[in-house]
Amino acid sequence: MAYCERTARLYRSRRAMIFGVCQGIADWRGINVGYVRLALIVLTVFTGFFPFGLLYLLAAFFLPLEPAFNKRENRSWYRSGVRRGFDDLRQEFDDLSARFNRMDGRSYSRERDWDDRFKDNRA
Repeated sequence: MAYCERTARLYRSRRAMIFGVCQGIADWRGINVGYVRLALIVLTVFTGFFPFGLLYLLAAFFLPLEPAFNKRENRSWYRSGVRRGFDDLRQEFDDLSARFNRMDGRSYSRERDWDDRFKDNRA
């Protein structure tokens, strides 16, 4: 019942309990799979099997299985040695740090500009 990254298309998930429909919907909408499963069970029980149980089976039959290639599987620290993984992780951290510093510098300069204007007007 973990949170998953949101996907662009609706697929049946490979990490499934039964057919992967609920996990696929949760991945597609970016929500917890437990909520989707609970909603399906409650709706199926209270409306009878016909509408939601049949829709689940049709989705299991017609939805394509998610592709085997996953963004995480492409990252080198999953498929290569530990040392190379740390180097790749350090490089990604440095890139994020540089991006953050650029964004922080832009926002700080705007705030400082307003503070300087406010102080000049009060004096």
